[in-house]
Amino acid sequence: MTIEGVKIHYTEDALANNAEMVDWMTESLTEIERLVPSEAWNVMKTTEVYVNDKYFLDGKPKTGACNHWSEGWLTANGDMAEKESHIEIYNIGDILNWSKDMPSVMLHEMAHAFHWRQGNVGSELSPITKETYSKAMSDGKYDCVKHWNS
Repeated sequence: MTIEGVKIHYTEDALANNAEMVDWMTESLTEIERLVPSEAWNVMKTTEVYVNDKYFLDGKPKTGACNHWSEGWLTANGDMAEKESHIEIYNIGDILNWSKDMPSVMLHEMAHAFHWRQGNVGSELSPITKETYSKAMSDGKYDCVKHWNS
């Protein structure tokens, strides 16, 4: 399935057990495309998204979402190397519930994917990211961030 130019891989259970998944994904990706500069969106939409109903690692359920930074980590943990640089949603039901309080989950993960595609892996930050963050901190932008439902 492709939504807003983004390839989505999903387990049958993810879709069968979460009927609203496609609508949520469409709304999220449409909003990201609207919000970010077109040059950034053109980079972001090369990211693929892997969606699971449930995912277990070392016998324990995983939750949340991530951007996979390393083929090495993936293969060492018995996962597919081709997920490197792409987003994985471990439990779509949790993400759908959390998105009521955290509506920008996909934007957050797409920002990681964009960062990776700019050649900044892990904790490396580009100069513009460091500068923007420092300015936001000195301007007090993070002093009174309101939680979506607070």
